[in-house]
Amino acid sequence: MSQALPPFQLIGAQAQDLQPGRWLLEASAGTGKTYTIAGLVARLVVETPISLDAMAVMTFTRAATAELRHRIGACLSAVLAAAKGQEVADPLASWLGERARQGPGRERLSRALDALDGASISTIHGFCQRLIGRFSLSLGAPPDLQVMTDDEGWRREWCEDYLRRLPIAPDTKDWACLQTAPSLEQLERWALLLTRNPACLLPPCPPAPDIPAFFAALRAAEPRLQSGPLGGGKLGQQRQARALELLSGASPSESRLKALASIPEGLCKADPSLAELRRQAQALAQLAELQEAHFLHAFRQALGQRLRQGEGGVSHQDLLNGLHAGLHGPQGEALASAIAASYPVVLVDEFQDTDPIQWQILERCFGGPQQRLFLIGDPKQAIYRFRGADLETYLSARESVPPAQRFALDTNYRSDAPLLASLDALYAGHPQPLADPRLNRNPVRAHHPGRLWAAAGEAALPLRATILSTNDSDSNENSLAEDCARACAAEIAHTLQAGWRRGADFAQGQPLRPQDLAVLVPSHRYGALVHRALTALGIMAVCSHRASIFDTCEAAELRALMAAWIDPSHTPTLTSAVACRVAAGTAALSPDQQQQEDLLAHWSAIFHHCGERWRRRGFLAAFTALLDAEDGAGNDGRVRLAQLSGGERSLVNLLQLAELLNAAEGEQQLVPEGLLRWFDASRQGAGEQDAESLQPRLDRDADAVRISTIHVSKGLQYPLVFLPFAWSCRQWQGSKLPLQAGQRQWLLGSGLKSKDDGYYDDRLGEEARLLYVALTRAEHALHLFWASPHMPAMQANRPLALGSPLGWLLLSAGQPLSTLIADWKERIDELTRAGAEALQAAGIACQGPRSAPANSITAIAETPKALPLISGGANPRQRWPSSYSALIRGEPTAERDDDAHLPSLERSGRDDRGWPCGAGFGTALHLVLERALAKAVPSQDFATMAQRLLMEHGITASACELITPSLQALLQKPLPGGTIPLAELPLSHRRVELPFTLALHQSCPLGRLLSEHPLSAFPDYGRGLDRLSIPPGFLSGVIDLVAFDRGAWHIVDWKSNVLPLLGEGEDRQQQLRANMQSHHYPIQYHLYALALSRHLRQRGLDSLPQLHCHYYYARYESWLSLQPEASLLQRLDQLMADGGRSDA
Repeated sequence: MSQALPPFQLIGAQAQDLQPGRWLLEASAGTGKTYTIAGLVARLVVETPISLDAMAVMTFTRAATAELRHRIGACLSAVLAAAKGQEVADPLASWLGERARQGPGRERLSRALDALDGASISTIHGFCQRLIGRFSLSLGAPPDLQVMTDDEGWRREWCEDYLRRLPIAPDTKDWACLQTAPSLEQLERWALLLTRNPACLLPPCPPAPDIPAFFAALRAAEPRLQSGPLGGGKLGQQRQARALELLSGASPSESRLKALASIPEGLCKADPSLAELRRQAQALAQLAELQEAHFLHAFRQALGQRLRQGEGGVSHQDLLNGLHAGLHGPQGEALASAIAASYPVVLVDEFQDTDPIQWQILERCFGGPQQRLFLIGDPKQAIYRFRGADLETYLSARESVPPAQRFALDTNYRSDAPLLASLDALYAGHPQPLADPRLNRNPVRAHHPGRLWAAAGEAALPLRATILSTNDSDSNENSLAEDCARACAAEIAHTLQAGWRRGADFAQGQPLRPQDLAVLVPSHRYGALVHRALTALGIMAVCSHRASIFDTCEAAELRALMAAWIDPSHTPTLTSAVACRVAAGTAALSPDQQQQEDLLAHWSAIFHHCGERWRRRGFLAAFTALLDAEDGAGNDGRVRLAQLSGGERSLVNLLQLAELLNAAEGEQQLVPEGLLRWFDASRQGAGEQDAESLQPRLDRDADAVRISTIHVSKGLQYPLVFLPFAWSCRQWQGSKLPLQAGQRQWLLGSGLKSKDDGYYDDRLGEEARLLYVALTRAEHALHLFWASPHMPAMQANRPLALGSPLGWLLLSAGQPLSTLIADWKERIDELTRAGAEALQAAGIACQGPRSAPANSITAIAETPKALPLISGGANPRQRWPSSYSALIRGEPTAERDDDAHLPSLERSGRDDRGWPCGAGFGTALHLVLERALAKAVPSQDFATMAQRLLMEHGITASACELITPSLQALLQKPLPGGTIPLAELPLSHRRVELPFTLALHQSCPLGRLLSEHPLSAFPDYGRGLDRLSIPPGFLSGVIDLVAFDRGAWHIVDWKSNVLPLLGEGEDRQQQLRANMQSHHYPIQYHLYALALSRHLRQRGLDSLPQLHCHYYYARYESWLSLQPEASLLQRLDQLMADGGRSDA
């Protein structure tokens, strides 16, 4: 283990003299890096003639640069105030201000404050862009270089293009790429790592496979292959089948090659052609195991060409690579000297997150003996390797700093003294707690005493642990995770009820609130488990993650509202907009149809007003009009949202979206339709917005428990922290991250996936640092959870010890890794007890899981009962189409066009009965029936109303005379199986245009479901649809008519399809079924049935004894009646439940 570093003294008699050279300040969590950097800048301003504009301060995010600029300015102001004789509380300002009273210190401080706005305080990428602009002639770059703000965007786009360009047919050069093309996510990860570390080593590339020789041997052996099996039993038949597949043109996959490589020796001796085929197959099978290495080499070559040519614009990484190349080119020495002269002082924050290219630039320019280069970072928090950060770069740079100028920050300003003592005890029992002998926990002292009180004079326990028993042999990782989430939620409930207070003492302290508590999780999947468990107990919680504001359900609702502002006369559009929470909320199936009609009319007028304001005064005027609009109860939009659970969160998201839309409208001079198209493109991820500006704002999430991934929590702190999954195992995949072996970084390919080559040690080090970050977020108290699941996957490639850094910390006692793996396999059932004993030995209070308290902790405002189909939460970037028809066609919803399959001339003409074709008639037909059934239209008035609406949609008078009597006759008859004519059904028993939205959190494999639950009415349906599925998101639609007659519910869909000449009786029914199947209507009516059953179940009807679906083909006055398959409906209901999952 490396030796502890001496403490850095920023002020006082022992303060270090900030002489030129390289400096290393190694921080620990909570030791005030930002405060130290601001103090260093202030000291250098006062103590040296170097001006602020000759200093460069760098960090890694724009948010951090803003914080740094603010803190530096505040420090300079405080020092100047002290220098003028004013009393200041900060000891640094007081000490340095006194020194600045003599000599030029005050004048230097004043000049520094004047220069603050223009000071070089930026990200490393921003600093490089500044250098390129300043030294553009030396670098051969345009001075007005435009840089893409979203590196992730170009990588994704380029990787998508690369996948599309992969060859279709195998050949000698590209066969490996064809066989092992990875996912888009994996390509993006490789592109990130290779651009940030071009020197990253790849596995050795094996020789190119000799495919022609293999296929020559295959053809030579064809007579024998055709004659019979290649050996006895099923295995021999399988070998022959694989060979015949290859002869038919199939690609030489690994499974086919291995089948031929195992041809029995006896057959090969009897037939030389088989012997040669086996030899060639064995050679290719060996290479197939290293195909990923082939792909990596080809991928890096193509990526390098993209970087050299700058395809698609200049990214931040392009800036770094360009500057790096210039500094190491023919003019590199002169360029480095010029840059060094411009910035004699450089401070780099979060240095552990640098990559090799960044460090080589910094060292080349600022590593000279006359420079002052301060490297500030914490290698124990090096957790961003997936973004290209390289711990080896930090450790190498540390060695380049003279030992006399290496220091540690030794005061913890975050955590209370009792908590720090408990963490020290936890780490003290292990000789290598960070799983890397080069990393050391430098001693730190607490700035704060205990500040958490259980009662008057009684301090709360700073570190507690809940031990979950796993005696049940069926306890696997997934079920145990759910148990831990519930146990964590129960502990939070007890903590909030315990009456604890934060402060100097109990009497003056503030009671704990939900916002004081945070739950840190390994991934969003675990966060969702905790959120669900907290919600079940009535505890408000918010998940903090780096999502896009365009991925929220508020974005989907605002899109519906904007469409209604543009066209409030379109009933489905209007109904969808009224269902939005900021408007009336989801429309309910009300027995009072007149009330529903009045509601739509009220909001139609409001949306018309919003549209007028939009066109005259811009988007923001329309949005403001929406928020100001009052409902029937006199509440405006802000009040309506405030009355809902999560309403404040929704309002914040809407306001942020409105800002983005207003900015886009002004910058691009967009009319309403153009702005709606821009919004659609942005929601699909095609926009060019600043990635940070798209993150949802969390500052308005008032009193709610925070749920965050450990990666996102880095740099943050919380009063109380819960770690329910510190015991969990993470599946490690070899190619996900680069392998660190010694001082060389490898991008891991399939040739290095064994536990050799330091792979497990490297992964364990990463996990141990992640645990350190999680353990050091708390200010007052920390609550751990320990368990040990029984895992079927407990093999050498996934040992629990490696997946659980807490297990390593508690149980390994410094044993060699190979011994540890074997030992843990032998005593898997002892792990829970052993972990609990280790925790108790460290002085940590342990307990079993507790049940949740009987009463609720934080009341959740009850959402008014409404159609239970619109689900809150994030809307995935890959969105569902907005309707059933769009789902089938993969297109956005347009007007109703049941004749879309017809040639264009036929669609614009008439059918053989003289009825018009095309979308216009379909829309008119639905509108006539909607108006007739929404109100009690007298039969004598029907013809006038119908002809007026039909002619408004371009239907000729002669066609109206054909259509109107047919529709009127329809309304005078009951539904199939009914007793009361449609027009005479009570208004309370019929609902026109019922909108719905179904939420799905996982893909729904429709093709597979149809094969498992065949439809009796369509026995052949589902064949060839194996790959048909609904992607995650929201599926919206409108049921034309819902009616209740004779104790049964009826779903009705009006169809205007043009069909071939129909027969009579059963022949006509068969033709209608064929049309249904060709348009995928069997899926449609099951989705309709699901939506209605959800609606009715919300109102206390748990079962549906009679549910009928009817399709009315208006041109032929023909009904097709169907009943949903109960088993399929039940399975769809399960998959589309909130949080439902597919087993696919």
